[in-house]
Amino acid sequence: MESGDVKQKVDGFIAAPDWSPDKQHIVYGDRGDIYIMGSNFRNREPLLPWPLRDKNIPAHINIGFFERYHGQWSPDGRKVLYTETTYSDQGKPVFSNMFLHDMRLNTQEKLPFHKDWRVQRVKWMADGKTLILGADEAGIKNRRHGTYNIYRYHVPSNTMTQLTHLPGRNYSPDWVEGPLDVSPKEKKITLWGEVKKRPE
Repeated sequence: MESGDVKQKVDGFIAAPDWSPDKQHIVYGDRGDIYIMGSNFRNREPLLPWPLRDKNIPAHINIGFFERYHGQWSPDGRKVLYTETTYSDQGKPVFSNMFLHDMRLNTQEKLPFHKDWRVQRVKWMADGKTLILGADEAGIKNRRHGTYNIYRYHVPSNTMTQLTHLPGRNYSPDWVEGPLDVSPKEKKITLWGEVKKRPE
């Protein structure tokens, strides 16, 4: 950072890298799958084996391939969140699901999430129980992208709350914990408001 030098550490189509909270590992996307490697950029390996066919996919649909993306460490470093989309052999999306991979137990938990929504960027909130994401309710089967909005998803209760109701594409959210600084260093201090009292 101080020198400004940029060095390539890994070859491939790298997307959305995310450091583990202990800074010992990196999870990232590459060619439609999720990989993990050490902080020294070595020991690269797939996070998961090739997925099995979802039992909810009708038997007459031939599966062509899968894509996994949006790998994100949970705040406690125990789980990795990712999205998985299933495509037919004609390249048409069939289902899209969100999963939690437990790094200690090596198990996957499918979230009871809307299977047809098109999700763009998912971030954990600091409580480790809530996700914030951009999603298009028009669905992955709709070739045209519809209206994206920002949602908050509470994992334990499976509760979805829509935070924006705007036209266009509102996605790639992020979460900042704690109050924002409204008095930056070397800037003029501004009084944002005060309690008004009626004259006596």
